[in-house]
Amino acid sequence: MCSKGNIRLHKFLSNNKEVLATVPISERGESTKAIDLLTETLPSERTLGMKWCLETDTFHFGNPELQNKPSTKRGPLSTIAQIYDPKGLISPLVLKGKQILQKVVASEQLWDKLMCPDDKQKWEDWRTEITNLTALSIPRCFKTETNIVSTELHHFSDASLNGYGACSYIKQVNDSRKISCNLILAKSRVAPLKKPTIPRLELQGAVTATRLANVLRKELKLSVDKETFWSDSQIVLGYISNDVRKLHLYVANRVSEIRKTTEPKQWNYVPTEFNPADIASRGIGAKEIIDNDMWWNGPPFLRDPVALDFNKQNRVNTTVNESDPEVRKKGLVTMATFNTPSITRKFTRFSSWKKLVHSIALLKSFVKQKQWMYNELKTNNLKEAEALILKMAQAESYPMKEKEKSLIKLNPKIDDEGIVHVGGRASASTLSYQQKYPIIIPKNSHLAYLLTVHYYKQISHLGRRSTLAAIRDAGIWMVNESGVVKRVLNQCVGCARLRKAPETQLMGELPKERMEATPPFTNIGIDTFGPYYVKDKRTELKRWGLLITCLYSRAVHIEVLDDMSADTLIQALRCFMALRGPVQTIYCDNGTNFVGAKNEIEKQLEITSKETKQYLLENRIHFKFNSPEASHQGGAMERMIRSVRAVLNAMTFKLKNKLDTKTLRTFFYEAENIINSRPLTATSTSNPKDHVITPNHILTMKSQSLLASPPGNFTEDDLYSSKRWKIAQAAAEEFWKTWKTEYLNSITIRQKWTRTRPNVKKGDIVIVKDNQAARNDWKLGRVTKTISGSDGLVRNLKIKIGNRFLDKKGLPMHPPTVLQRSVHSVVVLLST
Repeated sequence: MCSKGNIRLHKFLSNNKEVLATVPISERGESTKAIDLLTETLPSERTLGMKWCLETDTFHFGNPELQNKPSTKRGPLSTIAQIYDPKGLISPLVLKGKQILQKVVASEQLWDKLMCPDDKQKWEDWRTEITNLTALSIPRCFKTETNIVSTELHHFSDASLNGYGACSYIKQVNDSRKISCNLILAKSRVAPLKKPTIPRLELQGAVTATRLANVLRKELKLSVDKETFWSDSQIVLGYISNDVRKLHLYVANRVSEIRKTTEPKQWNYVPTEFNPADIASRGIGAKEIIDNDMWWNGPPFLRDPVALDFNKQNRVNTTVNESDPEVRKKGLVTMATFNTPSITRKFTRFSSWKKLVHSIALLKSFVKQKQWMYNELKTNNLKEAEALILKMAQAESYPMKEKEKSLIKLNPKIDDEGIVHVGGRASASTLSYQQKYPIIIPKNSHLAYLLTVHYYKQISHLGRRSTLAAIRDAGIWMVNESGVVKRVLNQCVGCARLRKAPETQLMGELPKERMEATPPFTNIGIDTFGPYYVKDKRTELKRWGLLITCLYSRAVHIEVLDDMSADTLIQALRCFMALRGPVQTIYCDNGTNFVGAKNEIEKQLEITSKETKQYLLENRIHFKFNSPEASHQGGAMERMIRSVRAVLNAMTFKLKNKLDTKTLRTFFYEAENIINSRPLTATSTSNPKDHVITPNHILTMKSQSLLASPPGNFTEDDLYSSKRWKIAQAAAEEFWKTWKTEYLNSITIRQKWTRTRPNVKKGDIVIVKDNQAARNDWKLGRVTKTISGSDGLVRNLKIKIGNRFLDKKGLPMHPPTVLQRSVHSVVVLLST
């Protein structure tokens, strides 16, 4: 039994049978309870992840019995975590496994995805190496000799491109001058993915050796007569012994840590072939580590009574050259020595004028009373802090010798507190002292920025002029005040959300479908308009119009839609193609019926026969969708709808409730004919011979008005003359010639968006314009992808919309929404 608060120790083990016999059987370890201590050998017992053989008093790693893990990222991570090696005795072998794990984890593949064949083979080979540790036997006691008269510790460090490490050895000499040397502690680390230079890795290895030494000093209950550190890097030895040159921060910090607990004279040079830490930094297999005498017992010169002096034999140079990349340049040292930063540089850490004043007031109270007075600051303390801040900022920006030159137009004057004011010519006015003599704030200083933000928030973001008025009314004269106020307004996210205009970009190039000479209605744009209310018998119905425009000839075709479903749209397109011929490309917006028609056509391609499917794939219609909420991208269709509506409004004005489906279809065709008879270019009244081209010229080869009878005398044979096709061909050639010379030049001019703007970038924070909602309700999002045109300018974006509905853990409750929008439909709040 144990008393309250105490722990009862039990399950005792010992490698000495006489000691174990004194322990009651109930208090022994489980493996020794059932054996006869007089006749049987002591068993092995698992201790701290290793096997302890009581009979031979040795440690065995044996077969770690590692579980079979999948060959994914999780497998190596789980397997290496099972290996318990606190002293680092097999660290060279574990290092090879960690290098494989580092490479696999650094790859972009998912955690549950199988490794590539090369990495998988390396991993399987390493797992096989682990099983070979069954032959490894490590004596538990490193004190193998009696009557020890001298004890030394030797620490070795090394580094390679793949890792760095250190190992420590205890050297003991007895009274017979017999020497024993044993590995006592080791450590290996994988080199970072962002590879430092070899000297920096060597220095990190030296730091590891120093830390091992600190652990041994604390844990070893032995009197150590001598402690020596060894490295094969002369550069690192030079860094440690350097007292002359300034080193870069990375090297200086590590040298400082080394010299805290060691002396430069303790560090010595050792060639790489005699450095056992080279094994720890590069890694070896299980069989090599078992048979490697230098790893377990140290280099031969430690056991030689006459140790080799490598420093003298190799004439080691431990001085640091001025050309070393880790040495700071002299110019930088001079600047750091003489250009002492003033306290005003600390002002840049504050984002608020109130916080700056409050902090300076607290600092003054601490200097005066030697304690912090958080709750006892008064108005006088804040005023004194404001005066001190202004005086320090002015003193730094306007030294006494330069005040008259830079501020001569302001006629400056200094008050009793040492603050510089504008002299001016308003001394006879009845204004207050601060308004007559405003305080001068230096140009482009952080203090000017803080004051501008302070008064800008006071007037609730009213605008530039109101901010300037508030600053002047407060008795402050800012040099270059307009520039400071403009910078503050441009950086204000709240104002951008309320008033900033949507982004613009240079108008894009015309699509190639509008420039290629193709037959009419080969490349088309479609859009719907309506609804129109018709009355068939006694039923009132809604009908829509499907406008189809040729992107090249600008001719139009109109079909009646009974509803806005995808099926009705497909039927209308079939009717259109039966009259006008096959279509290659269709431009449209993201209407549900258009998207549904595209999906329906693609679905039919999957269920047709092989021959039909191949034909449709070769002649299929290619849909090109504009970005949502970007009607300007479908300007070719939108402009035609405007013209068609103008004609239809005039036709249906007097009918009102008498319109039926047949009449509406007739009106659509008549409107189509009127639009197709419009001139594509401006007509000239001065020259009646100028050609006027219309879409009907290419569709029907006829003009709007026809003569009563054909001019000239024709016989019946002329109807079958071979010249008839030449006449039609000549008319078509005349149309396209006029189209290229007159109409094409008119559409290439950019009517707006004539300047190139900076591209919106991935990661920018934006709000999405919504014409159906108030501006405060526009959705906030982050740009996840930018879509550039052929000229490299971004005009379309994909935006991930923020999700304000979070669970108790702060995670989104619903998947994020991703929208595609034009740059003209967003307002950038924060740019990356």
